[in-house]
Order: sequence, then structure tokens, then C-alpha cells
Amino acid sequence: MQNPLSYQWMTNNNKSIRLLSSFLGFFDIKLGVTIICLISLLNKVVGFYGILAIFHGANLIQISMYLYNILTIGLVIYGLQATGEENPRRTFIYANSLLLDHLISTLYLVYFGVEWYFKNPHDGRREAHGDAQKNMMNPDAPMLSPELRKHAAQAIWKEEQGFASAILGLVWLTKLYFIFVVYSFALHLRRGTYTALPLSRPPSTISTSSRLRAVSRTLNPNSSSAELGVNPSKFS
Repeated sequence: MQNPLSYQWMTNNNKSIRLLSSFLGFFDIKLGVTIICLISLLNKVVGFYGILAIFHGANLIQISMYLYNILTIGLVIYGLQATGEENPRRTFIYANSLLLDHLISTLYLVYFGVEWYFKNPHDGRREAHGDAQKNMMNPDAPMLSPELRKHAAQAIWKEEQGFASAILGLVWLTKLYFIFVVYSFALHLRRGTYTALPLSRPPSTISTSSRLRAVSRTLNPNSSSAELGVNPSKFS
């Protein structure tokens, strides 16, 4: 019986590993890592817009998160370059940085989750954290008694908190999957097995084999390629 942790078992016998030898089980893993880098880059660029929260009463933790996203844009660009070059060492470095980024993001998620889920009273009160927010408040909005406002706000929160938690959990798990994909790509590059993956076979190799078989059938429709002394597998 094969060791369940062996590389051969993981790549050939476990169907779930297909998700780590490709992107979502349908696309080339290199294309997937490129998409992951672009998604991460988009997420980091948002930090430039988030930093504007300084002028709207953001606290120090929020500002540090936006600054962190801006400062780590270079790592994402590094990952894009490593992916394009198919450099295993640099890809591993990017995978490690992506894992560290996920851990740091998780700390921010926990902090803001505690603030929002447990410390926020969800009583419907409108709080201005700065002069800009005070100016945006509509003084002509209909007024409710504190009891009615609190009851309405908590009713809405009870309906939405489950959905919000599910979205946060899904995003967290998706990013974890992205990290595994990048590590898998780096591992295949190191082992030299990337081009042997079913979804990563070079198009030129496939077309060469197909053309060779077509020529063989044309020369002798009743003979196989082996009978003609041609072995298409040498080109695959």
C-alpha cells in the first residue's frame, strides 16, 4: 500500500488533489497563479483609496491596514514576475509571503470582527467620527424614538450577521486555497513536473503529436504508427 503522503499518491490517486494541480480543477495552474496575483494586486491597490479614511475619522488600526496593503504591492508584482519566469525559488518566496500576508490579514479580520460583532451595540445610532461625516448626515431624515430605532437596527443585524459571517468565512477559505495553489505550482516547478500536468501540457506538443498521427494514417490507413516505425510519444 502506498504511503498516503507520497508525491506519487497525491498526484495520481487522490482526485481531490486535482484542485491543487490545476486552478479550480479546470484551468492551467500557472494561469491560476497569475489570476491569484492579479486579484491580490487589486486588493492591495484598494489601500490607496482606503487611506483617504484618514480624513473621515478612521482609527489607527484601519490606517495601519491600508498602509500595509500599499507597502506590500511590491510583493505581488514580485509574484507576477516569478510566475511569468517559472522560477521555482522566487515562486516559493512569493508563496511564503502570501501565507504571511494571510496570517496578518486574519489578525485584522479578528480585530474588526470582535469590534463589529461584539462591541458594536447595533442600536441604530448615527455616530460621526469626524467633521466630514457630520456634514454628510441628513438633518431632515425621519426621527425615531431610541427604542424603535434600536429594535429596528437589531432586527436587521440578526438577519444579516449570518450571511456576513458566511461571506467572511468563504473569502478566508478561498484565500487559503489560493495559497495552496501557489505552493503547488512552486513545487511542480522545482520537481520539473509542471509541463506534465494534464491541463498544463504545451499546445505545441499536442499539435505535433496530432499532426504526426494524421500523417501516419494518411501514408498507410491500415497500419498503426508503430508499424510505420514512428512513436508519437517521443514528441509528447
